[in-house]
Amino acid sequence: MQALYNRHIRAAATLGVAVFCFSNVAQAQTPPTRHLVYDFTVGVKTDKISSNSATETASGSSDFGELNSDKGQITVDISGVEPDGGLVLAVSESSRNGRTSKPITCVVYPDTSTICAAGDVRPEEESVIRTLSPKFFDASALDANRHWQVSNASAGVKIDFTASPNPDGITVGITSERVQNSANGNTVHANGKYSYNTAKLLPTTLSEYETIREQGGASSYQTTIIDITANLTTDSKV
Repeated sequence: MQALYNRHIRAAATLGVAVFCFSNVAQAQTPPTRHLVYDFTVGVKTDKISSNSATETASGSSDFGELNSDKGQITVDISGVEPDGGLVLAVSESSRNGRTSKPITCVVYPDTSTICAAGDVRPEEESVIRTLSPKFFDASALDANRHWQVSNASAGVKIDFTASPNPDGITVGITSERVQNSANGNTVHANGKYSYNTAKLLPTTLSEYETIREQGGASSYQTTIIDITANLTTDSKV
């Protein structure tokens, strides 16, 4: 499962951002200017399907049972924004069932792509930091249907976003559909929902339901479902 997580995170950095830039950005990191904490829940279910159509549940259950779910807090310390629009931050996690992780430095870009230093950034952490760039949401860039899209054809990645303003005039409901098709036949399909605060320039609540399908050969494949929710509980910038 951890190997799958690693591949999942590497796939997130395929929207055209040069990986070699990360080392210079990390060295330029300054002390945190903003501290965020999100409460999260995550459930994981993996099925292996072979040529005889038999299904083996490798992890989890159809309702994301207690033994295969987790909850806790994700902490984000923001250091600043680089000239190319990359948001420099450190993300870490504390949880009930062993998913605790130490801070890892990442750069997040307006197109939601991320580049992280050595270490494992878990899917729930990736879901939280993906839309934290202050340039993620640009109301002036929406089309007549309040829609915008980011994509990289060479990487097989396309993300469609739709924004719906709320009566309070501050928050926007955003839905996303992210699709990635790899040359080896692996696919990722994710649906996300965000309550985005246009004053804070970040999501205050989010959910993501992701299905990862990995080819195991000509006659078998593995499907992993990751179900994530997160809610902002602390923001040092009032």
